[in-house]
Amino acid sequence: MEDFESALGRASANAPSFIPEALSFERIIKNETAVPCSLNDFMDYLVYVEHQAEDLQFFLWYYNFIPRWNALMPRQKSLSPPWDPAKAKGPRSRFLAYRHQRARSEKMNKVLSILNKETDTKEEEELPFKCPPVKTSFSPDDDFARPGTPPPRPVEPPKPDWFTVQPFRNEYCGIVKHYIVENSPRALNLSKEDREWCLQAAPNTTHPSALLPAFLAVEENLRSKLYPNFIRWTRSNSNPSSMIFLRVVGTVLFLLGAGLDVVLILSRQSNFLRILCLVFWWPGFTIFMAACKNVCLLLHQRDVRELRPWEIYPSDPETATATNDAKALSPISPVDKEDSVDGFRFVAGHSRKNTGDSALSSAGSDPLRKPSMRTFGPKNDYNDERWYQLYSKRRIWSKVLDKTTPVQNQTLRQMQDRTVFLAVVWGGLVSASLTVGSLLVPSVGIIIM
Repeated sequence: MEDFESALGRASANAPSFIPEALSFERIIKNETAVPCSLNDFMDYLVYVEHQAEDLQFFLWYYNFIPRWNALMPRQKSLSPPWDPAKAKGPRSRFLAYRHQRARSEKMNKVLSILNKETDTKEEEELPFKCPPVKTSFSPDDDFARPGTPPPRPVEPPKPDWFTVQPFRNEYCGIVKHYIVENSPRALNLSKEDREWCLQAAPNTTHPSALLPAFLAVEENLRSKLYPNFIRWTRSNSNPSSMIFLRVVGTVLFLLGAGLDVVLILSRQSNFLRILCLVFWWPGFTIFMAACKNVCLLLHQRDVRELRPWEIYPSDPETATATNDAKALSPISPVDKEDSVDGFRFVAGHSRKNTGDSALSSAGSDPLRKPSMRTFGPKNDYNDERWYQLYSKRRIWSKVLDKTTPVQNQTLRQMQDRTVFLAVVWGGLVSASLTVGSLLVPSVGIIIM
């Protein structure tokens, strides 16, 4: 599995500079980060904000499928050889093979070589030596049948049904139906070439190479776009309504300072009294700049954050479960839960590491039982969820002050510290520049004070 991860490449190498190593893509996927940067939070963000949760759902399935495939015996793997598009029939397949040899060829070849290497290694471990051929003293043409008995007819072995004998065939059918086929419940946003590659390969083999183009496309989208956006979003400690309110407060403070400065310029008072404008300008610019980065200074000082809308309201009673089930799950293995799609039975899901009580939302619901954390489930639509119906009915002013919860991720706290520090510094520099410019303006003396 480590070789497979190294073939994909590290996210930290190409990650934006503002993302620390403690919040790397790999650590989030393995659920080694605390709330609100956990795997469950990443999934919630993709469902409710980006509306691309199917990318992470497919990624987690494929990521867990690789070790399960490598654990198979060589004779089982031989039933599903690697997919070679050059052997497919039709001119379109040859065109697809040429396109995929160019696009992402280096990474794809690395992954395929790792899978083949692990298969060869396991074959050597299972067969440490070869048995020499047994020599006999009789000829293969000798007839041992009784006199007068017709020679026996050669018995042909029954042709195996490759569609049912191949390992993980039922699960593969469910994956293709859910993620690869167009207009499916969780259809991935794939190119035409990638989709046709997978649709041609899946009926012939269950080897990981059959769905490798879809996995690489999903991984690229997660690493380069969705993951950095998620880190920026988690830096926010307030909801959008609070951020709008804080920007208004910062603007009002700036206008008050500007109004005071104009009055002092028009009066006969000393120019040095204009320094009082800093009392309004510096806090105003600091609050406004921090709000532009979605950070509330008051909440940051208290080391808390506002709950997300889906965390405020409890889930339905049917989805609320005890925390013991979450603690009993293995760290990174699939959840031992059977599901079915059109009669196919398979094990589906993804477990979460070190969840415990912190993994549970404020509603007390188990994230592992959420449809979004299951490999097979309904369409990622939240319009019918209880929190959305209740939260959408609230007025804007009532959303300014929501319930808060402590910030558990210290790395995220350090990112917020840096944001606040830069807001204070830049707010002070801008305010000082305006104050110095105001001191250089001569008094008009129109207003007598």
